[in-house]
Amino acid sequence: MKLRLWKRPENYSGENYTGYYEGIECRRASLDFNHGSFAEISNFNVVLNALGGEDGKTVIVVKEGDHTGWKKKIMVHESAEKKAQTLLELIEKMNEYPILDEDDYDKLIREAVKKEYHPVKRIFRDQAVQRVVKAYLRE
Repeated sequence: MKLRLWKRPENYSGENYTGYYEGIECRRASLDFNHGSFAEISNFNVVLNALGGEDGKTVIVVKEGDHTGWKKKIMVHESAEKKAQTLLELIEKMNEYPILDEDDYDKLIREAVKKEYHPVKRIFRDQAVQRVVKAYLRE
């Protein structure tokens, strides 16, 4: 597997990211915990931390918007070979198993439940009700 360098899309009038490898993305919905994936949020944070965070030169986080909202994308400059290699290794690791850090992933879910994000709360409530009903039917 190889990292893909950013290419200017047709009719694109935004920033120029020539020389940057495209990394992983995190959709707006994920950041709002409404329709996105906790794994996506966790992986985004884990990758960004593994790269040493956003420094504005070798590692940048690009926000892109369209009619569906926005997404954030991690990009690494081709001159930062060690960081590019780290990015590639983490992407390959995600292809083997979708969650890079189970502890970080679990922490995100616990925080969401603690803040009572309704979609998550409803899922856990429904699962708890199902367990009680199954236990009752076994008796």
